Amino acid sequence: MNNSVIDNRYEVIEEISTDGGMGSIFLVRDITHNDSGRYAMKVCLMDDDDGRSRFRREVRVMEEFRDNPKVATILTSNLNHDRPYFVMKYYPLGDLTTVIDEIMDDLVSQELLFLEMIACLNELHSKGHFHRDIKPQNFLRDEDKVVIADLGLIRDIHSHTSITRVSERIGTEGYMPPEFRQHGGFINPTAASDIFMFGRTIYYLLSRRDPLYPTRENIPDPIWRVLEKSWRVQKEERFQTLDEMKVSLVGAYDVLLHRINVPVEKALEYLKSLQIPIFQSEAGLSSIKQMRREFMRVMGGLDENEKKEICMKMERKFFENFNQEYESGEFSEILEIYSNMVKSKGYDYSFAEDIAKNMRVIFESNYSSNSEKEHALKLAIRAAHECNRYSAMDTCIALVRGISDTDLALRVAEILSEEMSVFFLSRSAPNDFSSQIIRSKLYTLKEAQKNLNN
Repeated sequence: MNNSVIDNRYEVIEEISTDGGMGSIFLVRDITHNDSGRYAMKVCLMDDDDGRSRFRREVRVMEEFRDNPKVATILTSNLNHDRPYFVMKYYPLGDLTTVIDEIMDDLVSQELLFLEMIACLNELHSKGHFHRDIKPQNFLRDEDKVVIADLGLIRDIHSHTSITRVSERIGTEGYMPPEFRQHGGFINPTAASDIFMFGRTIYYLLSRRDPLYPTRENIPDPIWRVLEKSWRVQKEERFQTLDEMKVSLVGAYDVLLHRINVPVEKALEYLKSLQIPIFQSEAGLSSIKQMRREFMRVMGGLDENEKKEICMKMERKFFENFNQEYESGEFSEILEIYSNMVKSKGYDYSFAEDIAKNMRVIFESNYSSNSEKEHALKLAIRAAHECNRYSAMDTCIALVRGISDTDLALRVAEILSEEMSVFFLSRSAPNDFSSQIIRSKLYTLKEAQKNLNN
């Protein structure tokens, strides 16, 4: 198609990108004017009504942001051409995959870039638009700035019609949030859906690794905590707004850039206040919620030994207080830190009872999700098993005994298979448990243990 002319106006210099079958982007020049400039033209390749409608929607939204420096600039369009197209500013520096080497070891540049990306996405969200395909390739470099681009999958919550079919699932593997895989999930995005993809985008830029299987290797702990929250399976447990994520991200870089002092004494000070029964605390509920956020931020700046010291001082009341003005996902954050202490095994055997009691609070909370209950129970069983502590294991058994929820029962059955705790099996009988799923699993495990012994 090189050197061909589109719409008697634009000469194609070269094809610079394909859009997954939805469109192609060409580098063009305008031959109707004495203009040596180069522009990017996106040509619609779809012939179906839904595809054409989606292309028109992309043009409409880009027109809405025509004078916005944070969104790719549209210049002209012709939706009546046999191949509809629009022309936008050409960004010769390319997309964000070209900055990885520049920011890999530069914390200041990382923070500035990520905050600029948040600002771009916030422009869309502020007008009720959700991008639905956030990835490094859809942010373009504009000299010393960044703009958001490729709005072909954008969702306008103010639209009275749903262009995208309920059965349709479009997105980029590794960045796509789990709700997009569910029936109708793609046509009902939220800010949390974009936040999931944004978290995966940051992960790729920091690691160069496949975002489908994220690992925390070489990702600083304060940043990992932010990313882990951004891509939780349950969207209610993620950040609910980009501004929430921004606060946590800045807090993480505060720690990494030593803009704040995070001695272990500060964490202990917060912990002491958070273990006072809330009705006896002089602080109001809003202050306590803020204190919990500050506590988690400070914990992110401690080394593993310091975190372990704090965790071993967490009393039952600390966990019980989370049931007052609980914020979605808070148990997951605590469990992530607490699990490292449990795995270290460097605690007195009697402490396994404290672990089981603390985890029981989370397991029995009306606010904890099944994934958080699963995590809490696994930690309690592991500690009881490692320390051979009867009372701790009995606490675990008591928690499992009354389970009736099918999803939770399946999760617990998987825990029992993974841990394969002879200790658990020796102190329980299958018929003592309410769930048929758990009874069947225990029968299978006991039979396997019997065969092993023989």
